[in-house]
Amino acid sequence: MLSDFLKAEKTISFIACATQNFVFAWMGASECCLLAVMAYDRYVAIGSPLQYSAIMVPSLCWRMVAGVYGSGFFSSFVQTVACFNLYYCGPNIIHHFFCDMPQIFSLSCSDPFISQLVIFLAAVFVGFGSFLVILLSYVFIAVSILKVASFKGCVKAFKTCGSHLATVTLFYGTVLSVYMQRSSQHSTKQDKVLSVVYTIIIPMVNPLIYSLRNTEIKGALKRVIKKAAHLPQNA
Repeated sequence: MLSDFLKAEKTISFIACATQNFVFAWMGASECCLLAVMAYDRYVAIGSPLQYSAIMVPSLCWRMVAGVYGSGFFSSFVQTVACFNLYYCGPNIIHHFFCDMPQIFSLSCSDPFISQLVIFLAAVFVGFGSFLVILLSYVFIAVSILKVASFKGCVKAFKTCGSHLATVTLFYGTVLSVYMQRSSQHSTKQDKVLSVVYTIIIPMVNPLIYSLRNTEIKGALKRVIKKAAHLPQNA
């Protein structure tokens, strides 16, 4: 994709397009599963803080990581095969900046119903399955927080979940906006903008969101803001 930006004639081969779509879908599905695993981690941290170290042992974490990328790989493989197994007779012009399935389906000359059904089921299994795990985890987290008597404890629990909630909201909000509103007349330009958000901007913002929990990072950020605020006065 980056190399095409520098070319006058922006073309991509069928195999390269399928590979790009496979990797993109793999990483997207894996992120859904990873957010679900992180939600479970937050639940254990808040619901059973004294047993956290005994529950979240390194071996369990490694199995979770393997499950995350394994589920993403399987889902992506099924979706890619279903999508690129169709017949494409041209003109094969993709109105997007990368090979995304909705734009590829619109180029097919065969009936895509079965392929779309397979992809929908895979997306429901991974995407909505992960979202359901996240939702249930936060229901149990809310129950655990309500049992906390002190206000300080509630604030601490909220800080533990704040960064994860922000990431989930940004990711699922933009993804659902892209893939659930295909009938809109202005969906092409809107989808491109939203695709930039969840493929580029959110991954860039995530490290900042999570690092703000670090005391040293927050202290450095405060010093930078304070220094910037005094620059006009010193000038």
